[in-house]
Amino acid sequence: MNRKSSRKKGIPVLVVVAILLLSLLVILNGCGKREPEPELTTQELHELYPGDIDNVDYIEIRDGSTGELVRIKDQAVIRDWVSEVRHFEFIPDPNQEDRVGYLYAVTLYEHEEAKLSFTPSSTNGHYYIHNEELKLKIKELFESMGG
Repeated sequence: MNRKSSRKKGIPVLVVVAILLLSLLVILNGCGKREPEPELTTQELHELYPGDIDNVDYIEIRDGSTGELVRIKDQAVIRDWVSEVRHFEFIPDPNQEDRVGYLYAVTLYEHEEAKLSFTPSSTNGHYYIHNEELKLKIKELFESMGG
């Protein structure tokens, strides 16, 4: 009789241990499936653009301090500005922690479709070393268009 009673006590403990082990395996397996972020590399503006940056036909620039928005549709102005900034480099910032605010935000469009938005220090949710020369080119265009 002692054997039967010890078996009955042992089965529930075994089931509890099995459930705990299974739960632990599920948790650990879920944590291991995350794919690492692709490593950021230095890229020029035209390389970040999805497609041919020469097809940009509309630009919006927003001043981050005032909220003022300038829209540029003049194709000659767009073509000249894009040719001036296309080779500016975006160098990854080792610190990818979230930030708040911006000086200027630029959105490049093709046929009314937003193709790329960037600031002098970010694009596509990634942060880059602030590019003062790019900021000055954006500011220059913004102000020349009445901003």
